[in-house]
Amino acid sequence: MSRVSGVAERVRVMILSGELGLGEPIVDERLRERLGVGRGVLREALRRLEGEGLLVSSHSGAMRVVEIDRDGVRETVQARAALEALSAGLAARRFRDGAVAVGALRALQTLADAADSAARSETAVAAAMADRNFHRAVDALGANRSGQRALAAIWDRLILAEVHRLGGTPRVSSHHGPLLDAITAGNEAEAADAARRHVLLDVA
Repeated sequence: MSRVSGVAERVRVMILSGELGLGEPIVDERLRERLGVGRGVLREALRRLEGEGLLVSSHSGAMRVVEIDRDGVRETVQARAALEALSAGLAARRFRDGAVAVGALRALQTLADAADSAARSETAVAAAMADRNFHRAVDALGANRSGQRALAAIWDRLILAEVHRLGGTPRVSSHHGPLLDAITAGNEAEAADAARRHVLLDVA
């Protein structure tokens, strides 16, 4: 991992944990001192996070954490539903065509079980993180890199919404089985439909 990537990830964690609040200005000098990095590395890391939608800049170039409201959360969920349907369909096609590595099904089942368990017994944030892990694995199997990048940014926004209790995010389902079954059966249309319904289930 490059120095810029490492710094970007550290700032991402600060944002997703709520340490840096929604709309909070980024004070370069304070961050530089805390992270022990030079101005150029920090600015490049912040620009990367801006490109991913976690930061926004003013006309002067000053950065602040993105602000999300309930309407923004709803739009993000709608975008996630469409992209997760694409990923699930592509993953099912690759299962059907025998293009998936040995052990992929076992790995998906383990992540699905963890997500189901977290949805029943963990906090909303922990459940969302476990759900994210399963769906990011499905996205990786779909092998659409543009979709994967977009979904990574979408997940960051949804985790932020949970951390700040904004509401409007779907309750995490404890039933990943139908989606997993459709994917591993190689049924592209059924997998896409299951993913879409799974995302939109019980939207608050």
